[in-house]
Amino acid sequence: MEHSKRYEDIKARYLKNWVTKEQLARYVELKAITAAEMQEIMEAKEQKEKGEAIEIQ
Repeated sequence: MEHSKRYEDIKARYLKNWVTKEQLARYVELKAITAAEMQEIMEAKEQKEKGEAIEIQ
């Protein structure tokens, strides 16, 4: 699947907590990313956080 132009940049910022869920939704409204891409980004963050939680234990 080909992603939107800004997908990688927005994803990186979200993973660093520089972008909130509300801002992600706004990017969808502005058509910078699709709703499906927003879901992918949020799932990637969940996976990242699960991995970090496992390392801490």
